[in-house]
Amino acid sequence: MDLQTFPQFANLPPELVLNMSDFLDIATLAHLSQSSKQVHTLLHTTLQQAAREVALPSEEEYQSRIYTDISGLFQVSEANGTLDRPRERLAQVVVMGQYEAVKFLLDAGVDPNAHTIFGFRMLCLAVGDEAPENGFPIVDLLLEYGADPSLPNVQNSEWTPLGAAAYMGYDFLVQKLLRAGADVNAPGVIHTIVKFCRMETIQMAVSLGADLRQPLPATGETVLRWAMDSDYPEILPLMLKELPDLISTQNVLGQSLLWPALNLEDMDIITMLVDAGIDLNIQDDEGDTALHYAISLYLPQPALLFIERGINVGVRAHRGLTELHHAANTGLIEVVSPLLARGNVDINAQTNWLETPLHLAVEKGYSHIVRKLIACGADLSITDTDQRTPMDLAVFLGRRELWLLLYYHMPS
Repeated sequence: MDLQTFPQFANLPPELVLNMSDFLDIATLAHLSQSSKQVHTLLHTTLQQAAREVALPSEEEYQSRIYTDISGLFQVSEANGTLDRPRERLAQVVVMGQYEAVKFLLDAGVDPNAHTIFGFRMLCLAVGDEAPENGFPIVDLLLEYGADPSLPNVQNSEWTPLGAAAYMGYDFLVQKLLRAGADVNAPGVIHTIVKFCRMETIQMAVSLGADLRQPLPATGETVLRWAMDSDYPEILPLMLKELPDLISTQNVLGQSLLWPALNLEDMDIITMLVDAGIDLNIQDDEGDTALHYAISLYLPQPALLFIERGINVGVRAHRGLTELHHAANTGLIEVVSPLLARGNVDINAQTNWLETPLHLAVEKGYSHIVRKLIACGADLSITDTDQRTPMDLAVFLGRRELWLLLYYHMPS
């Protein structure tokens, strides 16, 4: 509607204005309400009602999409995922950064803690979609109108506005939310802050009561694990200094920090952990030590470091595999002599299937390992559960070169 067509709109009888408002959309209503103070007052209630109707889905629409499963957790129904999208004007203007539109809806009484049909809270949407260079005005606006900075998304109780801001690496916003009273001890929040934020933000979180010692419920990981992945290299050494008693903590799989450090193939972190006194002899739920794991990943440098620093060797892990079995299985010849030099490593140790390291080297076709094991005194006559010697296995697999090598070293 063009207001210039109705220069005397404000002079119309109030009853007529209200009757006309029933046929106008909210954008036109908002436009008309700004034509004069009298019209604004007259349309205020109508505008509020209209705003609430378009700002959020109806209760019936929420119930058709979101349900509680048998464990009491909220879920978004996939079966109803093809339903027509309801009107979610508040979410739209939050995502688009339309400050005045958000303010208009909040002024109309729309709940700042409302969520979308898929369970996303408005504050989480604002955190994820606002450009940091703008200073997060929508976040400020939602907080001003009472948005709870600790309230998670409906379908993910571990995704809070604070966690989202930390994940994005927005230190300024994390600090803003902390000052607004966000729960820094919500599951996973401090871990995310440690991984993605600067030290000053971590220190602020600690000063406000963050518990650096809490493990992640699902994995058992401490903040030290997340500090290993920090974008800021100074974080891990500072965390190790602050939390020396947590360095040998194991996750739910029984693994220490050395396992993820090996996955990262970061020798600086591995050396840092060893120098800080991490327990090298920790075994995971499979019975593996970090040495087993390093050899299985074909990482000679950390494997040799562990041996040099006195890690237990000759340890039988899952399926009866020793470190020497892993070396034979991966072809990592660099560790064979250092392992055998320790004196308590059985070169003929057998797995649960009675395989020796020599059996595994033949199976993989690693002639350099076969030669090394023979030179170190491996017994060529031991049979596995199939009653095969290493030479029998070479015949079975068609490895003529290895068969000849074993044949020429058979005792006469």
